[in-house]
Amino acid sequence: MDHVWLFVHVGIVEGINQYQTVHQPAIEVDVYPARIFEYLRDQLMGYLQHTPYGGLGRSLIKSIRNLLAEYPGRYAFFLANESVLFAFSNFRQLMLLRESERFGNSLVVTSIEEGLSDEEWMPIKPEPDTLGKFLVVAGPDVLYLGDVKAG
Repeated sequence: MDHVWLFVHVGIVEGINQYQTVHQPAIEVDVYPARIFEYLRDQLMGYLQHTPYGGLGRSLIKSIRNLLAEYPGRYAFFLANESVLFAFSNFRQLMLLRESERFGNSLVVTSIEEGLSDEEWMPIKPEPDTLGKFLVVAGPDVLYLGDVKAG
């Protein structure tokens, strides 16, 4: 995973503080979003080591399934590197805005339920019979938007 990663989480998760990463570097901050990131990173590294062509998105969906099975909770997170943004939520509505005229070709994603402006934001709501919604964005393009289903 030779990238610089940014991880942001909103939600409530029990028990994840006990998670200990198996990879370096370990994040020294004692907050549960750091443990969530380490868990996802460890899962991704394991999947990508055995199936390097399996795809980061598919591997992340498998990792999310495992995370929810081991550490149930309310998750809404953004995971991004310099090329792609992944977003997942199992309890909170995400909002998506495409701008093509005023700001050039851009796309904005937020977890603020009413959006960030008076523009026409598209709601992305987790469906009750799924594990949550998963979104993949690269630049102004939505590469994937779908449900994470129990595997």
